[in-house]
Amino acid sequence: MELIRLLKCKKINYRLRFNNKKGVSGVIFCDNEIFPIKYSIPILIYGEDRTRFRKLRAAYESMGFAPWKANQSDWIKHMRIQHIKGLKIIAEKIKKLDNPRILVLGCGWGWEIWTLRKLIDKEDALIVGLDLTRKPLIVGKLLRNKFDASNVVFAVGLSDKLPFKKKTFDVAIAIFGPLDHTERYEFAFRDISRILKNNGYFFFTVLNRFSLDWIFRNLKSPKLYFRTLKKAKEKFVRVTLPSKKRAYRLKTHYYDCFEVKKLLSKNNMKALNSWSIFSILSANFRDKRFTLLDKLRSEIELLISDKPLVRCLGRYIAVVAEKQVKNKN
Repeated sequence: MELIRLLKCKKINYRLRFNNKKGVSGVIFCDNEIFPIKYSIPILIYGEDRTRFRKLRAAYESMGFAPWKANQSDWIKHMRIQHIKGLKIIAEKIKKLDNPRILVLGCGWGWEIWTLRKLIDKEDALIVGLDLTRKPLIVGKLLRNKFDASNVVFAVGLSDKLPFKKKTFDVAIAIFGPLDHTERYEFAFRDISRILKNNGYFFFTVLNRFSLDWIFRNLKSPKLYFRTLKKAKEKFVRVTLPSKKRAYRLKTHYYDCFEVKKLLSKNNMKALNSWSIFSILSANFRDKRFTLLDKLRSEIELLISDKPLVRCLGRYIAVVAEKQVKNKN
């Protein structure tokens, strides 16, 4: 297994069992740690961390495997266009690399993986999809078999405690969630820098605390303004994540452009491109189709989302960053 060779282990061994219906099962022995394998999907979470994200895992497990399809909503389509913008930048960066390794965090069933795979069109590229929950990864595994994508592997893992060797990947991708709902987001940036090669690329999106729709809502409601000021001092807020069975209140960290720049600099990375998502157009995942005004706002945003002021005022901040080579002098 190619994935096993990437793990951060001094001593490593594994035992595998093959089942025609369930795929590969077994265990990976990594130093003193044991990683189980179920349905051909390794669970790469250290024992001490397996209860830390129990609530978040339950929330995502209870959701549908693919609730964010572009054909279901014009707002989701708009968001995906902005995501594809970043994936195209990444594709151009790595097309000339031999045997590139790509890590996709919070991949779910693999929308980013299948989109990027088409863009780079490189069978020698190894793409590792990592997600907190196994259910969407099982769907991703079925798609991998359907597309005959032997260069794609899936595993369960945490964005803030990656089990891989340093300088292993050419690209890391973390869009739409994986950096927002971890209390150890600072560790996530540090660990992503650790596993990236020098001059490797990091494409990510994070929730923004200073979006235009947030500003307009505060202008309309003085009560909301003062409540927001109080909340702005807190590192985390509770956000409701709806699911089929129940609603979950999850700790969420909102960033801003200054914090993003600081986190990148602290971890030896520098932003090459940045833009906003849902700035001129407000985020609305309840409705399905744009009005004429929504369509106009969407078109304007796509034109100006990377302009100096607008790029810091979206619901999401999108960034393509590069890991810098350390100066030894």
